[in-house]
Amino acid sequence: MSNQHYQSQGNSLSEEKFKRIFEVASDGLIYMDTSGRIVDVNEQAVWIFGGSKEDLLGKHFTRVGVVSSTNLPRITKAFASILLGRGAPLEVQIRNKKGQMRFLECSYSVMKTDGKLAGILAIARDITERKKAEKALLESQQKFERLAAIGQVAAMVGHDLRNPLTGIKGAAYYLKTKPALRKDKKTMEVLELIEKDIEYSNKIITDLLECSRDVHLELTETTPKLIIGETLSLLEVPNNIQVINLTESDPRIKGDIEKLNRAFVNLIKNAIDAMPYGGKLTIKSTGTNDNVEFTFADTGMGMTKEQMGKIWAPFFTTKAKGMGLGLPICKRIIEAHKGYITVESMPGIGTTFTVTIPIEPKPTEGGEKVWVNVPESLSSMTTKASEKS
Repeated sequence: MSNQHYQSQGNSLSEEKFKRIFEVASDGLIYMDTSGRIVDVNEQAVWIFGGSKEDLLGKHFTRVGVVSSTNLPRITKAFASILLGRGAPLEVQIRNKKGQMRFLECSYSVMKTDGKLAGILAIARDITERKKAEKALLESQQKFERLAAIGQVAAMVGHDLRNPLTGIKGAAYYLKTKPALRKDKKTMEVLELIEKDIEYSNKIITDLLECSRDVHLELTETTPKLIIGETLSLLEVPNNIQVINLTESDPRIKGDIEKLNRAFVNLIKNAIDAMPYGGKLTIKSTGTNDNVEFTFADTGMGMTKEQMGKIWAPFFTTKAKGMGLGLPICKRIIEAHKGYITVESMPGIGTTFTVTIPIEPKPTEGGEKVWVNVPESLSSMTTKASEKS
């Protein structure tokens, strides 16, 4: 066989190999002649553009109809630069034939035959999901920065507001001791309203301060029954609400009783608020392996899936009077104990919150500072828990 035959056979094999690579490539490949007319495309390019191969073949790249008129001049200029050997990668936003917005990262390769320019191979990588992830990350970062700023302001304002509130509370108490005023029923009602509003304002300040600072745990040994018993003693339960306490004395657990009470008070108050016309709240505890589960099941109004997706976000509330900080604080306290909280709910039937915490919290590594102080009765040393995400 002649060298010419071997060369011809080699060229055919190379073309076949190139064609196979062209078709199975994970990026969209568009081969254009020097005028910009589309000569060939692979299946990935067809998928990206959202139509059929026939929609693309033979058309000039400016006539495909997926690039906006504002972006066309930039792409045309890039094509001209490529022909002159000065092309650079660029990002392109398109709306494909299916109406989907897609982001493409495009690079180019100049194709030559016998040393002469024969066409251009455009390589289009779909980066839509990456763009979505970048946008979500940016939004999360902005939200975090906004909440951090709110936390700093809350801490400053909270401390400053406590002083005048204490003064108002003292003045109201002083007026209530005056015999002449005690005889006036209307005056006494107003003074009691002032005291109640001061108490509510103090709660808002406490919630804001709680959100703005690190969690510090003082661990002591207790039982599920003791914790819930103490929590219920802190609450005033309406007469039309039946609370069934089925918590048990086992297992013995280590936790910050004051903070767990605070978390459970929020859950029980929410359950009470969800039953304005009366109902039943059942509280249970169950020991499971190294954890204990607390369930708070009410027969209240329930929540939609949309509401359940928002309840852990600070400042989200469905109440006419509320800051929307109760559940986020509750979640922080439970997570500081290395536990977690879940919710199940059906509109018109009720809501069940399940709190799972380890019998003895173990320090782990990760983000938010959580300090654990173990009294001498439990341990001879004070330890700092590693940061938790």
